Amino acid sequence: MTNSQSPVMPEPYYARRKSRWWIPVLIIGVIFFGFIILIYSFLASIDSFFAKEPVEVKPNTVLYLNFKSDIEEVSKSDPFTTIFTMSKGESFHDILRAIRIAKQDDRIKGIYFNTTLIELGYAKTMELMEALDEFKQSGKFIYAYFEAGTENQYLRILPADKIFMPEDGVVEMNGFAITQLFMKGLLAKLGIEFFVDHFEDFKSAGESLNRTSFSDSSKLQLRVILNQRHNKFVEAVAKYRKLDKQTIENILARGVFTADSMKALGLIDEFATEQQVRDKIRDLAFADVKDEKTKKLRLVSTSNYLWSDLPEKLTKVKEDAPMIAIIYGSGAIMPESSNSPFVNENIITPKEFIKNLRKAREDKKVKAIILRIDSPGGSVIASDAIWQEIIDTKKEKPVYASMSDVAASGGYYISVPCDTIIAHPMTITGSIGVISAIPILSDMIKKLDITLDSINTSPSAQDLNILYPFSKEQRDKFHQRVEGIYHRFINKVSSGRNKSFDEIRAIAKGRVWTGEDAHKIGLVDTLGGIRTAINIAKRRIGVPENELVRIKEYPKPTDSFEKLIKSLLGTEENEESIIRNSVIERLFGVDKSLTYKFYQSLPDFMKKQVDYFFNLFSIAKREQVMIALPYSIYIK
Repeated sequence: MTNSQSPVMPEPYYARRKSRWWIPVLIIGVIFFGFIILIYSFLASIDSFFAKEPVEVKPNTVLYLNFKSDIEEVSKSDPFTTIFTMSKGESFHDILRAIRIAKQDDRIKGIYFNTTLIELGYAKTMELMEALDEFKQSGKFIYAYFEAGTENQYLRILPADKIFMPEDGVVEMNGFAITQLFMKGLLAKLGIEFFVDHFEDFKSAGESLNRTSFSDSSKLQLRVILNQRHNKFVEAVAKYRKLDKQTIENILARGVFTADSMKALGLIDEFATEQQVRDKIRDLAFADVKDEKTKKLRLVSTSNYLWSDLPEKLTKVKEDAPMIAIIYGSGAIMPESSNSPFVNENIITPKEFIKNLRKAREDKKVKAIILRIDSPGGSVIASDAIWQEIIDTKKEKPVYASMSDVAASGGYYISVPCDTIIAHPMTITGSIGVISAIPILSDMIKKLDITLDSINTSPSAQDLNILYPFSKEQRDKFHQRVEGIYHRFINKVSSGRNKSFDEIRAIAKGRVWTGEDAHKIGLVDTLGGIRTAINIAKRRIGVPENELVRIKEYPKPTDSFEKLIKSLLGTEENEESIIRNSVIERLFGVDKSLTYKFYQSLPDFMKKQVDYFFNLFSIAKREQVMIALPYSIYIK
């Protein structure tokens, strides 16, 4: 019988063999990540090696203040920093602490303040000046060197006994101003319109999205802040440079100044190069030493000084001394963090902040908690989660709020439940209000020639669908929802401040206040900086002001290299950076590979405003309702 089926041919060997393509990929991946981890371990070991021995501080040493990067509330620990600068990361509190200890340290003869173009918030600047004033009570000198800058850099060195400038130095001494980016025109080019609903008149965070200029309410509140800062600056210059206020007003009206004008006007003391200043400081530090050969300038940075063999009488704390926890909250309040190493902006997330609160609450050694807040607000949901955790924590331990440069809107929201609110006179706070900002993409859809069709099961099914225009009925319905959130905000403040709903609403309306004015109207309890907060907490737990307590800080110093490792194992680019880059590409026609360079080339104040805009954009996309400060306020 003949078999009608075709004979089955044997499968070729190459067809039967399974693909092994993944093996070399796996090997390369293991080698790459192993190499990265090896480098990190090596750098960390070097960091650890340098950390074994404290820095030796010899007699006739001078404390060196030279800020080369932004001064953060929380210090940053980075092996690269340790290797190349031989110093640890430092926080603002570290700097104040170093100055305070140096005042009583006989080995420290004075302070050399070499100011740089790094910006410093106004409240931090004033706290720094207060620390320098206190240092001068010891009779030790402070010399400052100033090459170029603005009022911001000049203000911080005013307490110096002598201010030196090179003959070619230039100072932009022309008063204060606020410049804001308004995005309405840009968004229109992209086909995006923002539906903005705010409570109340002064709650103007959304103006950057749907206006081309400041509203009258915004101008009013910002001008008050500007004038107060202007007046404080004039008062400070008059005090330290022994000039009358009208002379200083005339100086600011004239504008930019060269070094010779600064000297002629009495704003600086002498012309000198940096090396000449160093020589003068060396001679002053060794004034009581006759042997010229031993006169060698000894400078120690604040970070290295704190890492040195500090005198026990100045730093030794009793083993059974009470402990105070300081929990730092810096940046916008966001629902979650980004793992991207290229986003260095600080943020507050409920997950991390609540974790730190619980650690401090459950630590039996911690007797009081200080929340150091530097935030323009942000997410309602995240702020409320933190608020509730503070309420729970306060039942077990006293909790204090210490406001830094900014503690407004959501930043004020999380301060309200604390036992005592301490703000610096120049803190920006208040902004009790609610803002919603929802992008409507219907015009963009039309520009792209995309059509829409929908099938609905109920009349409200398309409410808040950002692909369609919003009807008046939809806007009114959403307005009622936002109003309820605003009233809950006021109720929380009225409860925390022991005032009626109407009393708080009268001073709320989204208005921004300085700490000085907020104290007058009862939004904060007392004026002062972080040292004031610590002293108040010490009194509460029965510790004399002149007695040391143990300080435990949360979170731990951030490690930028570790963040890079985590990002390599996870996401490399966060959503906000993707949106930001795509907008820059669309507007300016810049290739994607160049967007990061383009962004980095922007002035710092513009970068901060752009970052803040995209933070608001991110929250609006998620939650629709925010408690955020009007703009990222940058005062020149």
